[in-house]
Amino acid sequence: MSLHRGTKRSLLASMLACALVASPAPALAAPKKQQQRCIAAAESGQQLRSSGKLLEARKAFGPCTASACPATIRRDCGRWIDEIDSAIPSITVKLEDDTGSDVPEGRVLVDGEALLRAADGHATPIDPGVHRFVWTRDSGDVEQELVIREGERNRVIVLRAPSPAAAPTAATDPHVEPPSRGPVPWIASGTGVALLAAGGVFWGIGLHDRSSLSTSCAGAHACVQSDVDASRTKLIVGDVLVGVGILAVAGAVYLFLRPSSAPATSASR
Repeated sequence: MSLHRGTKRSLLASMLACALVASPAPALAAPKKQQQRCIAAAESGQQLRSSGKLLEARKAFGPCTASACPATIRRDCGRWIDEIDSAIPSITVKLEDDTGSDVPEGRVLVDGEALLRAADGHATPIDPGVHRFVWTRDSGDVEQELVIREGERNRVIVLRAPSPAAAPTAATDPHVEPPSRGPVPWIASGTGVALLAAGGVFWGIGLHDRSSLSTSCAGAHACVQSDVDASRTKLIVGDVLVGVGILAVAGAVYLFLRPSSAPATSASR
């Protein structure tokens, strides 16, 4: 019986030895496939790292640090993981009410995805780049878009609820009437028109007197000097009144067109 068992063990060992010698390919194929997986992990990690997806790149480099990978690949992947750990930024979200007090609870979305650690005071790793933070609230969301840079550690992102007492300024409040410009532009315009009219009257009288003198006595040089001086004075007065009237009208136009600022009480009301 023992001889029979020994004979069976010898035959089984011989069969296994023959199988290994006859077909060595499967035994060599396993290390080759593992090596290919290591290379693929290293290439995938490098591509993700180049595109700025540092968190995914770190996970991708994990398989190529396994002991079954070649020493060169393990060394490079380990070095790349250390570099990524130094480059990955981290943030801490701080939620505040309208008075600046901390809000212990809240749901925060980053680029549309829920942040795992919203307001627990712990730092959360994040990829570098532009991110949109949204604090979802029943009374209205609080949004902020920020740029997170490589190597930026423990950056505090403050999301504060707007004050309910805050009112729009006079510039944006549709119910606030524009401030009155006062009577000065109207007085200036009325005075200017009156001066222009008076200047025109003096001009008309002066020109009429000069024309009369020209037809009656100017040819014989027999005009009375006082009449000549009177006509000349009327023309000078007309010039002055018209000039001052033009200045008054121009000033009124400037006052009408000048943008006026709202009173301080309207802006702070």
